[in-house]
Amino acid sequence: MDQRFKILIAEDSKLERLMLRNNLVSWGYQVYEAANGKDAIAMFDEVNPDLVILDGIMPEMDGYAVCEYLQEHKKRNRTPIILITAYDNEEAVERAFAAGAGEYLTKPVYWNVLKYRIKRILQARQAEVALGKSEEKLQGILNNAVVGIGMVDAGGNCIYANQKLVDMLGYSLEELYTIGLKQVAHSDEWPTTSENLRQMVNKERFECHIERRYIRKDQTVFWARLSATVVYDEDHEIESLIGIVIDITDRKAMDAQISLQNQYLLALNEVSLQLLNRLDLDHVLAMIVTHAVNLFHNASGSLYLLQSNGSHVELKFAIGLEEKDIGAIQYKDEGIIGEVFRTGETVIMNDYQQWSKRMISCDTEYNGVFICMPLFSDKKVVGVIYIYIDEPGWVCTEEQKFLLERFIGLASIAYDNAILYKLAQEEIAERKLVEGKLRYVSMHDSLTGLYNRTYFEDELQRISNASYDSVGIIVCDVDDLKAANDTLGHAFGDALIIAAATALKQACRKSDTVARIGGDEFVVLLPEPDDQIIQEICQRTGEQIQRRQRSIDGKIMRLSMGWAIHNGPGLDMQELFKEADKNMYCDKMLNKIKKT
Repeated sequence: MDQRFKILIAEDSKLERLMLRNNLVSWGYQVYEAANGKDAIAMFDEVNPDLVILDGIMPEMDGYAVCEYLQEHKKRNRTPIILITAYDNEEAVERAFAAGAGEYLTKPVYWNVLKYRIKRILQARQAEVALGKSEEKLQGILNNAVVGIGMVDAGGNCIYANQKLVDMLGYSLEELYTIGLKQVAHSDEWPTTSENLRQMVNKERFECHIERRYIRKDQTVFWARLSATVVYDEDHEIESLIGIVIDITDRKAMDAQISLQNQYLLALNEVSLQLLNRLDLDHVLAMIVTHAVNLFHNASGSLYLLQSNGSHVELKFAIGLEEKDIGAIQYKDEGIIGEVFRTGETVIMNDYQQWSKRMISCDTEYNGVFICMPLFSDKKVVGVIYIYIDEPGWVCTEEQKFLLERFIGLASIAYDNAILYKLAQEEIAERKLVEGKLRYVSMHDSLTGLYNRTYFEDELQRISNASYDSVGIIVCDVDDLKAANDTLGHAFGDALIIAAATALKQACRKSDTVARIGGDEFVVLLPEPDDQIIQEICQRTGEQIQRRQRSIDGKIMRLSMGWAIHNGPGLDMQELFKEADKNMYCDKMLNKIKKT
């Protein structure tokens, strides 16, 4: 990772702090240390870290309190926090996330897991910061646009207007927020304007391109072209309508220039809307080429993207000449594409056949005009968009080149935005996976995979409140586990516990809940059983135990079992558990007598 990333750690244990620091430094990070929570808070503003790692339990001020303090007082701009603690119960996990931690790890720390988590967090943080910058660029473009851009809600009330639209209508931005679309539309044309608005709100149409008269604050009238479309929320419901307003009062005097400019502005509008709706990467690439080609008559277009090896480009999308070649790969340094990568500028080739650097291997004779534009990401050329205009005598003017370069600037932002959105989606999916794993860990025993005591107690309460005709409990205990641990080792003891857990799981019904509630204690909750069902489960468990003697080196394994059942109303789960537990101890005593 980049050495510029700074990580602030707070850990009261000198040994654990040293181990954490050494690993982080070896991974390429700058590390700043605090011995407690108060020191970490004092260092926060001075260090301005990219990531904070906190020990959950520390004197004076623990990691949870530090999380809460940073979130409430430091306005920490969403600096990610990893909380490390020895507790792995559900309450500790929920408390960590509620305090503001972004990740939660338990001790002992698995360094490979920590390394991966840090890498993912910092990548997501980079993507988040870059996305914010991209959105700032977009906002700057909208505010400095040469056309009016506005948004209205379903009732036609203004909710956004750029400076050009404010100047065009003559109202202040605050005034626009208090008036509706009806007050700026010409009264003669309001009925059709209102009908267009109704159709879009009701999803009868999704875009609108009309020419209408509008009234400024000083009551003067001007003609404008409105291009409007719907903006959806995450549930694909209509959130608002966005439109571009172009003053076309003098259009008749400038028909030729306005024709091209209108096409450009419409394409610019479409790209802006795609940005707002955050379509996936393939859609954005197709959109860029499609609207670039639509700027011209008799045009074909292609988009090549740089491959990860840095030496080749791949044809990702095409309209016209190269549609059949999508997926083709070539060296990035060849032909006009190579010229764009070399210069980082738009290349216009009015006579390709006479160009000394043209690709000789190409058998096709091109008599039209090539316009090749660089696609940028993070100020680097990552692709080339080229347009081929097959129109005899046509020559690209400087004005047209200027408009194209503005178009490609916004296209680059659209590309960056799509990449960042994809990264954000991947991060969300990863976070959901981690949360799922944390939930699993909080409810399951790490050795056997059975439910743990926390889940058992919750299930006990749930069954107490449910309406079952009968409820049964089986309590089991591995005999002589301590002696096995002392004489044969804890690994053998663990093997006994795992064997017992497997036997119980296979002997019980799918509807039964099997949990490990202590070192050698197991319990089974059985909804709707009868005496015969419970006895059969106990018998099958014993048979499963006998079959597993080989897996534990032939050592004799015994499982003391006791059960109890309740029929009808008046269920007291605690009393039922005590009864089953008492019966289990009776069985254990019988086993000891038989052994002697």
